[in-house]
Amino acid sequence: MTGQPTQALAVRSSGQAFQNVVSGLFAQTSVYSIAVLRIAMGAFVMWQAYNKGVRVFSGYRAAEYQFTYPFFEWVPVWQEWATYIAIAWFISGLLVAVGIFYRVSAGFCFLLTLWAYVTPADLYLNHEYMELIFLFLIIFMPAHYRLSIDSLLRSFPGDSPKASSHCAQGSD
Repeated sequence: MTGQPTQALAVRSSGQAFQNVVSGLFAQTSVYSIAVLRIAMGAFVMWQAYNKGVRVFSGYRAAEYQFTYPFFEWVPVWQEWATYIAIAWFISGLLVAVGIFYRVSAGFCFLLTLWAYVTPADLYLNHEYMELIFLFLIIFMPAHYRLSIDSLLRSFPGDSPKASSHCAQGSD
């Protein structure tokens, strides 16, 4: 029986592995990685708005390939406003990247990207699913705590010992 772990040892080691995973999920980590993700997503949205913004929002497509996603036929295509919508899409990506008015700009960025996604079904790309999921999730992430203009304008939890002790006391 040498070299064979007992059943109790296997159960204990798998329980320890589970505890390691759980403690790793709830361990304090740096917010810089989320800030870099925020900057990358904002830059990617700006690139998309620059490259295909007007084409997507104007509805310009070859006549034989004009179709929409099922249940999204109601999404409007405003040809006369396409340039302005593409500029707003670019600016929302810029605001997310630099981190100013973060929650609002991330929400607008998500909505404009969703609009650009469901309008032309013939410009479908697989990575846009992931982009929409990331943009939705970063609305709720504290990605503006570091490397952002918001962090320069106001303080966030963990900025200084005085701020963290002030928050720990529960006073506003």
